[in-house]
Amino acid sequence: MSRHLRLLAALVAAFALAAAGLVTTSAQAATTVSVSGRVVDANGVGIRGLSISAERGDEDYADLGLTRTGGTFNVTGYGDLTPGTWTIVVSDDDANPEYSTTFKSVTLVAGANALGDIQVQLSSTAEGSVTAPSGRKLSNVEVIALPGDGTFPDEPDPSFFYSLGFGQTDTSGAFRMTGLSVGQYTAFSVFEEDQELPTHHVSFDVATPGQTVTGVNLTGIKVPPSVRIKGTSPAKGKATLTLTVSAAQYGIANAGGRFDLYLGSKKIRSAVGFTNGSRTVHLIGLAAGKRTFKFKYLGSTDTRSAWSNKITVTVR
Repeated sequence: MSRHLRLLAALVAAFALAAAGLVTTSAQAATTVSVSGRVVDANGVGIRGLSISAERGDEDYADLGLTRTGGTFNVTGYGDLTPGTWTIVVSDDDANPEYSTTFKSVTLVAGANALGDIQVQLSSTAEGSVTAPSGRKLSNVEVIALPGDGTFPDEPDPSFFYSLGFGQTDTSGAFRMTGLSVGQYTAFSVFEEDQELPTHHVSFDVATPGQTVTGVNLTGIKVPPSVRIKGTSPAKGKATLTLTVSAAQYGIANAGGRFDLYLGSKKIRSAVGFTNGSRTVHLIGLAAGKRTFKFKYLGSTDTRSAWSNKITVTVR
């Protein structure tokens, strides 16, 4: 989700917990801080049902509830709010949000704090597709859009995570991201196996609130295949190994490609091809005892190279 992707995954997870109200500061009942205000659209009309929260740093979080009729909110004596600088976050928690997330930095004091009107903008959408080098449409590919030029900040603030765009391709290779704000974005296709953010990306701009940006297409994307090996020893000095490669989860029925087979650290077969994603290898003349096998899948037009699991076969 690489140190950048791992950090992204960890911080997104922590962020999600906070957004669910599971991470809060310790209550400090001795100081009472109250906040009130109104959330309005571009025409100054109050909006009901938007989520209000307050955040400070990586750990301090306070759920302030939902806006009421007329867009108002009023929280009195909330224990987790203390004097100091906070970021008020207004978000639309629907799966298909009508409004993008908005932030307002405020300095709270003990007692009542009138925050005035907070204006939110209509949510924007980005649509596109992900295709392999052969032109095949790729399904079940996660797409993430980072605000700005795609650089992961060393010390991201809460607004960075609220501004991320997420999508997943369907069987036609298409994806759709909602909840975007006005600004520049950089989209990547990411996989669980990735160790860092890929260099291949596409940039797009959201120019106006409520805009639908089309043509956010990621092309030439190679997918990480699933590669497995298993084996038995059917007779003295023999081993039968079954090697498989699959990228079916991404819509590639036959991954193709070749492999190198290893006995321990020694390569014993080179550039052997697959037939419909599988290959059975029969080995003879092996000494009795435990033998460890693995293979390196060399990749294909649409798939990356990858190492298989290791297996140990007790040769008779």
